[in-house]
Amino acid sequence: MGDVWRGTDTVLSRTVAVKVLLPAFVADSGFGARFRAEARTLAVLRHPGVVDVFDYGETTAPGGGDIAYLVMAYVDGVPLTRRIADEGRLGPGETMDIVARAARALQAAHERGIVHRDVKPGNLLVGADGSVVLVDFGIARSPAATTLTGGGSVIGTALYMAPEQAAGRTVTPAVDVYALGVVAYTCLAGHPPFTGENPIEIALRHTHDDVPPLPDDVPPLAAAVVATAMAKQPEDRYPSAAALAAAARAAAAGAAGAACAADHAPPAGPVPALAPAPASSSPSMSRSMSNQTTAVLPAARRRSRLGRKSALAGAGAVAALGMLGLVALLGTTSKTPPAVGPAGTPTSATAPAGSLAPAGGGTGPARGSSRTPGASPTKESASQAPGTSGPTPTAPPATGAPASPPASAPPPATSAPPLVTSSPQPLSSPTPATVSVTPMAAR
Repeated sequence: MGDVWRGTDTVLSRTVAVKVLLPAFVADSGFGARFRAEARTLAVLRHPGVVDVFDYGETTAPGGGDIAYLVMAYVDGVPLTRRIADEGRLGPGETMDIVARAARALQAAHERGIVHRDVKPGNLLVGADGSVVLVDFGIARSPAATTLTGGGSVIGTALYMAPEQAAGRTVTPAVDVYALGVVAYTCLAGHPPFTGENPIEIALRHTHDDVPPLPDDVPPLAAAVVATAMAKQPEDRYPSAAALAAAARAAAAGAAGAACAADHAPPAGPVPALAPAPASSSPSMSRSMSNQTTAVLPAARRRSRLGRKSALAGAGAVAALGMLGLVALLGTTSKTPPAVGPAGTPTSATAPAGSLAPAGGGTGPARGSSRTPGASPTKESASQAPGTSGPTPTAPPATGAPASPPASAPPPATSAPPLVTSSPQPLSSPTPATVSVTPMAAR
C-alpha cells in the first residue's frame, strides 16, 4: 500500500522513516481513509516493540498529484524475511526470543482494542541488539477503522492467515496469535507450513489441512508452542498474546540450556591413552618429553612415592632416637662411682672395650654394675662359675703385664661396647652375686 523511505527531520535533526502512500491508491478514498487510520492507531500505542509515529500529512507533488505520508521513528534493523533468506533456518532459541518479543508488542495493541491482522516476517524488524519492532498497521482493525472493511471481505496475507480470517468471520486477537505461530514455523523450518498456486488455495489449506511436522531437530518445547498457536479453533490457542509470550520465553530458556549442555558435554567415544615419550637424541628434547611424562603421572603413583618417603623418614627418626637413648645410657653408666675394697683401692676399673679383666690389683663388679647404697664393700668376684659354692679369688696380674680376658668371655662386639647388667646381692645372702654379660650383636 505504500513505500517506506529513510529521511532526515531538518527541524529536529534526526533520522526518520517516511511511509508514502502509493500514487495508485491516493485517489481511492478507502485506501486514503485506511492510511489515516493507521496513523491514528500508531499514535495511541506506546511500546518498545511498536514503531512510534511522529507525524501525518498530505501535500501536492511538484509534478502534480496528491501525496499522503506518515513520518515514523527510524528502526535500525532488517526485516525478518531477510534474516530467514540469509540463514535458511533460525535456531530454536532465536526463534522463540523473536516470538516472545513480538507477542508482547501484540499484547500492548490488543489491550488498546487493536488487531494487527497482518503479522508476518516482513512486518517484523529485527535489530542488531536482538530487539523486535512490529510495523505496518495499515489494515489493522481498531476503533479508528471499524467501518473500513466491508462484511465478508478478506484482508491479510494468505500465507499467515488464520482459518476464521480466511473464512471472512469476525476477527479477534486470536488471529494475531495464529499468524505469529506461522511466523515461528517459518523460522524453524525455513519455509511456511502451507503453500499453493494462489491465495485461495493457501487459505483453504490453512482451514482444512493439518500442520506439517517440524524438522526432527526442533526441541519439543518449541514445537509445542507452534502447535498450540496454530490450532484450528481460536479457543484451542493461547488465550492471549501475553500467554504466548510466556510460553515462548520458557521455550527459549530451555533451548539455551540445551545448547549450553551440548557445548560442555564430554567428547563421545573412548579417551585416547597417552603414548610414552619417544626417545630423542637431543638433550633439550629429552628433557622436555620427560617433563611432559612426569606431568601426566597418575595421582596414585605420586601418592605411593610420598608414602615410601614418609615411611623411610619415620624409620630414620626412630633409629636416631634409639641411638640417642643408647648414648645417654652409656654416659650414665660411665659416671657410676667405683666400689672401694678393704685396702681402700677400687674393686673395678674401666677396662678396654670388650675386656672383662680386673685392673688396679683388685677384683670387683664389671663396668656398669650397681651396688646397694649403704652396704659394706663387697669381696665377691665379678664372675662366678656355675655350680661352685663360693667365690673364686683371682690373683692380680703382675705389674706392667697386660690384662687378658677370661676364657669364658664372649667375643667383643664390632660396633658398640657390650651391655653389662648385674644383679647385686646383699652381704647376708649365702649365694654370691651373678653377673650376666650379653653382647650387643646378640640382642
